Parts: sequence; C-alpha cells; structure tokens
Amino acid sequence: MSIYIHLFHGREDPNWQDPDGNYGFTGPLLGPFTNVHMEYAMPPRISPPNVHLGKFEDMLFYDGKFYGGWTAVGEFYALDGDYCPGAQRVTPGMDEDEFKLKSLVPDPMPDPWRPAMNTRLSYMYRDGGNYKFYADCVVAGRVTWEELKAYVDNDFCFIPFNAGLPCGQAGAQKYASFPDDTDHVYNEMYEDGSSVEATKATPTVLMTAKQLLAKFKEQHEKSWPEGEAMEHFGIL
Repeated sequence: MSIYIHLFHGREDPNWQDPDGNYGFTGPLLGPFTNVHMEYAMPPRISPPNVHLGKFEDMLFYDGKFYGGWTAVGEFYALDGDYCPGAQRVTPGMDEDEFKLKSLVPDPMPDPWRPAMNTRLSYMYRDGGNYKFYADCVVAGRVTWEELKAYVDNDFCFIPFNAGLPCGQAGAQKYASFPDDTDHVYNEMYEDGSSVEATKATPTVLMTAKQLLAKFKEQHEKSWPEGEAMEHFGIL
C-alpha cells in the first residue's frame, strides 16, 4: 500500500504565533512512499527517496516553510479530491535531489528570524587568456563575506572542487581546447564582496553555510591543495 504524508500547521516564521488561535496554513501532500519510519524525536524517514524530512526544533521543515503537524494517510484519502483539496501534491520520486534540497534545514538558522535565510555564492573561472566563465550556487543558511574571505588567498582565489561546489571550469570544458597550458584549478570571488549575498532561493547544493565555512577553513589550512582538482579536470 502506498503512503502519503500531509504537512499542516504551516508558517514561514518558526517563531510565529497567531493571536487569534489559528494553526497556520495547510502544507503539501507528499508521496507516494513505500515506507515511513520514525524513531524517538527524529523526523520521519521516508523511502523512496531514502531521506529524512527536515526538522527544526519541534517542527518539520520543507521548501522554506515550517510545519507543526503531519499525518500519514493511505492512497484512498490521498486520491480523494475532497481530502485537503488545497494541498499541493508533491511526488518526491520524480526528482530525488530536489526533494533532498528542499528538506535541507538552514544552518545556522537566523535569529531573530529573517526570510532571507540562505546564501548565494557567485564567482568565476578566469583562464590564462583572460576568458571568464561564471558559476554560482546556493547553500542553506547564512554565511557572510567577512567570514568567508578569511579562508581564500590574497587574490580572492579558491578551488571550488575542493569544497564540493560547482566550478567555473565547467563552462570552459564545453570547448575542445580545454584544458591547455593556460588552464588551472582556481576560481576567484569578487573583491567588493558581491560574491556572497543573502537570498530566499532554495539551496542548489547539499551543504549548509556552517558546513561550507568549515570546509573553507579546512582547505585554507592545507593551502588549498591542487592535486585532486588537477586530476579531475585533466590539467597537467
């Protein structure tokens, strides 16, 4: 039998309390799943995909919103048009990676709450001929330029491959001439700080801001080693 999860008692601010005694908005109807598993105070693990729903304090987190309640229902109710007719139907199996990203809880969580809770990183790869290829990504949670720039080199360069981030070299790889003797593994951030900005956008990489900062610190302490990235891109 297929199982569906319906999220409810939703709010965009986890600290929200309605003085009129309302319980928030209805959330999406997720499914179908073959298995829903829960232990102690952990959030439910569902499969497929085999992933926990996000959890923040005593609420579940999904797609930038917080839910104080959830219920598991069978296919009879899920397919009944009268059951939560306003609920968005979400089929996680259609895009497992997207579902995982939407369940990724920002870390750190802003306090006091601010809607712009994620961080967009923008940077570029500049080869020896001064050709530029741009890359960006969104991580869950907030990190600032002041925090991050301490772990890039004096020219604001870093190796995104080492940090598990998209690389500007991906744009250069579209050309048959890549790699040549002008190519390298570094990308550069913008000196004016515009490489790091707050955003409401959904994360595009399975990484929180806290994990990102720790990864940059680790790589900085190793002087951003080039070997694995050079091997990956075939740069001699």
